[in-house]
Amino acid sequence: MKKWSLKKKSVNDEISANELRPKKSISIKNIFKMNFLPITFLAYSVVVILIVMLFMSGSSENTSPNNHDNTSNIWTASELAEDMQLGGDISTIQFKYKTLIEGDSIIIQDTIRSITYDAYLDVTTIKFDTAIGYVEDPVFEGDLTILYSSGDLVKISVTITRISFTLEPPDVLNKISYDLEIFQGQWESEEYFVIKGANADGLKPLPQSIITKL
Repeated sequence: MKKWSLKKKSVNDEISANELRPKKSISIKNIFKMNFLPITFLAYSVVVILIVMLFMSGSSENTSPNNHDNTSNIWTASELAEDMQLGGDISTIQFKYKTLIEGDSIIIQDTIRSITYDAYLDVTTIKFDTAIGYVEDPVFEGDLTILYSSGDLVKISVTITRISFTLEPPDVLNKISYDLEIFQGQWESEEYFVIKGANADGLKPLPQSIITKL
């Protein structure tokens, strides 16, 4: 019969057993992953958030109201009238736009409210639904009533130009300096301007080629 030994293990035996048991190694790479993974994730998150915020900021600027020069060059007659500003005094006359500058090309797109032809002057005046006034009612050369009528949606392609000049007596009662932002094709000369009364009537009628029906 086999006898069971109740001999107590020695200290040397325990040390030998521990030496034979494989130890789990922790590499520098694993330590790096455990310690810096949360930091890396946080950094990426911050970068993504910043990119999104910049994108949203840029989008809000591009879609802001009345930002025609960035998102669209299409204006209604009333929008154009709101952008106009008149200034000056007894010796100066200024007519400019708040946002438009020389060289800007825009499209006036609106619905005709009324259209009239003046046979004596051979010009056609168009009034639009969105605006009632003097400056925003364009005048065209010739008779357009055979091509357009009330209710027609049209577009007028124009480019802003700047004219500066000074008139002196006897052309005017007192010396007057003009600084005008008008449409290309509306200016003929100072002589033409004076003959027409040295006011807005001194601007030429617009050519028919710039207006089309939509």
